[in-house]
Amino acid sequence: MVPHFSDHAANERTFLAWVRTVIALMAFGFLIEKFDLFLRYLAHVIHGRVGLSHAPLMHLVGEGIIALAMIMQLLACFRYFANRRAISLSDTVPSHSGASEVLVSILLIAMGSLLLIFLAVTR
Repeated sequence: MVPHFSDHAANERTFLAWVRTVIALMAFGFLIEKFDLFLRYLAHVIHGRVGLSHAPLMHLVGEGIIALAMIMQLLACFRYFANRRAISLSDTVPSHSGASEVLVSILLIAMGSLLLIFLAVTR
């Protein structure tokens, strides 16, 4: 029997939830990045010609979301192993500072702001 199995299992479930979130964010970033390709195709179908890129900011937003997902995965991995070590030691460990959550929140707010600006400009 593994000591503190339920704690280890909860830690692993939390890590897997982060992995699912990262995969979803990467897919969303890819979708935003390739949205300009869809706009070009749509312009070709409607107008019979291919125009220049309509959304240069979309490339930055899409790549930024993919980069954010990569940072989130790195932070989740560090958190998983730190929690695993703390569970194995069975000592009282002080809570973390929450700096990684604040960093991810700030980056998500920045990406959301860029999306809002893009939507306002292209209206």
